[in-house]
Amino acid sequence: MNVIRDGNGNGGQTSEQVHEAINFLHQDFKNHNIFFIWENCHINYINNQAYYEAVAGDEDVLSISTGIDDGIQVYLFPDHPWPVANGRGKAGGICGGALFVSGNYFFSPHNSLVRSSVLSHEMGHCLGLWHTDEGTQIANDPNCTYPAITYATHLPTPA
Repeated sequence: MNVIRDGNGNGGQTSEQVHEAINFLHQDFKNHNIFFIWENCHINYINNQAYYEAVAGDEDVLSISTGIDDGIQVYLFPDHPWPVANGRGKAGGICGGALFVSGNYFFSPHNSLVRSSVLSHEMGHCLGLWHTDEGTQIANDPNCTYPAITYATHLPTPA
């Protein structure tokens, strides 16, 4: 878990908010017998003003080397108060090794995307899942541990 903070080490998602985000992963995937292990519950803080001010995230974070190669890197950008901007999520690809989520929903009540099922949606791409409008394709990548997993519908979005 990587949290983007400003250049002075301020702001970003709190430890409690990171745990709340992880709870969305557990809730959204548990019925599919997919579980996540967050080794040592360690948060890596990235103090970078440019990333911090990127209200819709910044894809460059997906290539940051954290020295951990045996898991999926999750980059959590800050929430940005409405009406500054809306957020987005992005996986580093189908069977990708990294993802990020940033900002807030465009529509009222403008809740955090980080602490929502958007995180689960992007994690699904990292696990080899395509959007349902791309058919029933299954990733054929030897680096995906469970390439035969697919969903019939999108993961639920929060109310």
